[in-house]
Amino acid sequence: MRPWSRFSQALTGMNTSCHSRGSAISLTYPCRDASTRWAPRWRSVSPPTTRSVTERTAFSSPSSNPKVQGAKKMSVISRSRRSFVIAVSSLMALASLTACGSKEVAPSGDPSFDAVVERANDEGQVVVYTLMPEVQETRMVKAFNAKYPDIRVTVVRGDSATMPSRIAAERQSGSGGADVFTFTDPTWFEHNADAVKPLDSPSAQAWPADEWIIDHKAAVSSIAPYGMIAWNTELFPDGFKTWDDLLDPSVKGKLGTRNDPSPGYIGYLRFLENQLGADYLSRLGEQDPKFYTSAVPLAQAVASGEIGVTNVSFPSIVQDLKDKGAPIEAVTPKPGYAVTFTSGVLEQATHPNAAQVYVDFLLSEEGQTAYNGEGLGSSHLDGVDGTIPLDGIEIFDPKTITPDVVREWEAKVKDVFS
Repeated sequence: MRPWSRFSQALTGMNTSCHSRGSAISLTYPCRDASTRWAPRWRSVSPPTTRSVTERTAFSSPSSNPKVQGAKKMSVISRSRRSFVIAVSSLMALASLTACGSKEVAPSGDPSFDAVVERANDEGQVVVYTLMPEVQETRMVKAFNAKYPDIRVTVVRGDSATMPSRIAAERQSGSGGADVFTFTDPTWFEHNADAVKPLDSPSAQAWPADEWIIDHKAAVSSIAPYGMIAWNTELFPDGFKTWDDLLDPSVKGKLGTRNDPSPGYIGYLRFLENQLGADYLSRLGEQDPKFYTSAVPLAQAVASGEIGVTNVSFPSIVQDLKDKGAPIEAVTPKPGYAVTFTSGVLEQATHPNAAQVYVDFLLSEEGQTAYNGEGLGSSHLDGVDGTIPLDGIEIFDPKTITPDVVREWEAKVKDVFS
């Protein structure tokens, strides 16, 4: 059995098959208790019990005997001391028990937004639909709940083919669902501007003016290298360095990629063609690639050995698998290509105040550090530590992907990857 078979077994049941569409995954993140440990929502935690004064102290009937009277006096003093200790202990226990449910949040400095935060706490939850890699969204939720413990976050994950139609159906039916949407295709927000609420918060006001997809409605919350080569180190121990390495005969039948004509992917294919020549994609198609719906199943397929290498991945996905012991490595060849993630509050939000607070935190320095720090992404906000430098990397420009370009590349993708 290969050393990595256990990881392959762990992926059993996860949808990594070609052309498959997995169901959306919903994850609920509870608030954090005072000891900063995360308690599962289904686990009942009983408060510490304190015996009452009457249970802990018993008195005899009065007596005229001086010794008894003296003992009674001492007993009263002792009872007073015990009552004081119990009262203090009870207050401390109460403070501990309410730490998760009613943690004081520092005022924002904006009285009107402080009122939004109060209403958000009353709503008590926010539902986030996202295509952001799970590692980054999890970091974001953890940081958010450290500041706003009264707002439970439910994260629903899906792919670019299913999420927009699901949101449209929810909006049409008025059934509720998503409050916040983070998507890889910024043109969705442009085409659905009336479905997105204006953002009026301190972080939105401080956000760089040029980094909005829709002014003060939808912001670019993360930038991530997308043109990454990720490979299984057991199948390709020598690794890869350049785009042309993918054309090596040893790669034939072991390459995984995408073939859906989404705007971001079309931008990536145009980039490859412009940088490497008109015949590069045709030669790539001759490597008999397998096709997957997104970067997540692609990386999982690489890690399990189902395929040997892919030309579509994100830093956070690869790093998460490496941290779990997967035999996977990646490189971003130069010139490189990056896509953007855009976030906004939906007009149909059933928790509109909590949604505003969530996106405000996402666009803050603290939220951007959680989202993009430690080499997981890049940020348009200055002063965010640990983000990826974008030197030599072309960023997807949605304005270049017109309807005519989409139609042209739909036909070309079918021809190249038939």
